[in-house]
This record gives sequence, C-alpha cells and structure tokens, in this order.
Amino acid sequence: MSKKSTKNTNPKAKPATPKTPRAKAPPKVRERDPRLPPVGTELTKRNRAGEVAATCTIVEAGVRYDGEKYKSLSAAAVAAAKALKLSGKTQNGFVFWGLARTGGGGPVEALERAAARYRDRAGIALRDGEHRAAARKVAGDVQDAIVALLAE
Repeated sequence: MSKKSTKNTNPKAKPATPKTPRAKAPPKVRERDPRLPPVGTELTKRNRAGEVAATCTIVEAGVRYDGEKYKSLSAAAVAAAKALKLSGKTQNGFVFWGLARTGGGGPVEALERAAARYRDRAGIALRDGEHRAAARKVAGDVQDAIVALLAE
C-alpha cells in the first residue's frame, strides 16, 4: 500500500503563508443581573415541612453555595438540587431559591385566579339540583371565612 502525499501537488496553488497570531479579545465583563438581591443576601430553599434544605449567599459576581462560587443563581440551584437528590438536570435559579414563582404574578394574581376557579365551580354546583343545598352551605362557610379575614 502506498502512502498518499499530504503536500499540495497543484503547481498553480499559492504557497502557504504563515498565520499571524490574533490578539485575544479582552474577557467579557459580566453585568450584574438587576433581578438579583443585594450582595450579602442569604437565600434559602425550604422543604415541604418548611425546614431549610439549602442556603446560598449573593456575592460580588456570583453566588456562593456550599463553599463554592457559581456564576449564576441557576448554577447554584443545579448544585443544590443535585446535593438534595432532586430530579431534573436544569433549574431556574430564581424559582428554586424563591425569588420568583412559576405561572407569573404575585399573591393578588393568585387570589384572582383562585376566585375565578371558585366562582366557576360554585356556579356549577349551585345549578345542580341534587347538590344545591350542600353547595349553598359550603359557599356560606367560605363567605363567612372571607368576611372574617376582611375584618382583621
């Protein structure tokens, strides 16, 4: 078997010119995300029982979790989720550490959505002749509870 030559045998080809080294671009300065809390803020991840499961601290240019510095909340959340043996390879750091909620909106929007669902379901139950009396009782109990909350 003969070896093929790797040299260019084309007589019209230009000779290779030596490459000049390029100047390296300066490293990008990462701007601080304006949604992050101030440096020094401690964030906690709580389990369903309300106990602290993980803690991180906002530091200059990142987040410190378990002695390691991460560039983003999400990177720290992935590390914490792995340590807590949670499923999922990716995490939204703002949701994981409790700075944002999925589904958008705050408590008022959540209350509006719950009220709309309640009106829909109550309307269906109150139109059902067989369950009307029980639905009226439940609706009255809910009304009493809301009046008590508003009186606080």
